[in-house]
Amino acid sequence: MQKLRDRHINIDKAATMSIVINCVEVVLLVALLVADMFDLSEELLRIVRPFSTVALVVLIVEGLTSVRDGFVWKKTNRQNEMLREAFDQLDDLNTQMRKQRHDFLNHLQVVYSLVDMGENAEATKYIETVYGQMHRLSAGMKTDKPAINALLQAKLGDAERRGVRMELDVTSRYAGLPMNDWEMCRVLGNLIDNAMDAMEGMEGGRLVVELYEDIRSYGFRVVNNGPAIDPEVLPRIFNTGFTTKAAGHGLGLSIVKELVEDCGGEISVQSAPGRTAFAGTLPKGEIREEESK
Repeated sequence: MQKLRDRHINIDKAATMSIVINCVEVVLLVALLVADMFDLSEELLRIVRPFSTVALVVLIVEGLTSVRDGFVWKKTNRQNEMLREAFDQLDDLNTQMRKQRHDFLNHLQVVYSLVDMGENAEATKYIETVYGQMHRLSAGMKTDKPAINALLQAKLGDAERRGVRMELDVTSRYAGLPMNDWEMCRVLGNLIDNAMDAMEGMEGGRLVVELYEDIRSYGFRVVNNGPAIDPEVLPRIFNTGFTTKAAGHGLGLSIVKELVEDCGGEISVQSAPGRTAFAGTLPKGEIREEESK
């Protein structure tokens, strides 16, 4: 939250500076207009003429400032969007956990009743079913990042609804991840969604999400067993605007690449019939200086 407040202060300062620059520009332009409307002496023209140079400089500075602010606001808007997605995923996880807690006592009562009636086989079957549900809930809660855990849990539910068998192989807690949590959610979310879209309508769809680390970096890999990507498409797949989807905008994978490379990481794709894998690495180290201020 402190970072959000600091970002708000920076935007407020930028807005104030823009107002000041525009006010100065208006004054100078009015002075030039007056000079042009009235027949001034040569001496007065020499006095007024420098204002034209100053006005031109102000216009250039304003233009450059507007371009810079445009990029800043665009980035801020994108980060706010990722924050909203992360909060939605956390809320979804919280709702599921509350439902599980509410149902837990009911499950115990059912098991107790089955055992009391001597239906041991049914009790065992019921326990195994409940255990599977509880295991799916806890499967995504293996990192130290609540937002990432919430994302993985939400995608597990989404995969189940779409008939895709999704597996998690999490061997790192991502404790020192050099990327903000909501940015990592954007990366993983896009890759997982693309993988499930690629398997749409196929039988036996399988998706594996791996989160790991070694001595130098944190890694992630999203693998699906859908159709292979056309070799002619692979070199352009991370390009802005490129998409193979009828209703797509071609922004997902380009944003993923930008987020990964912004913190010094790398991402690649390999595809063959029955196996398409997007893999990336993020260097170990501190969160980027601009984000930690």
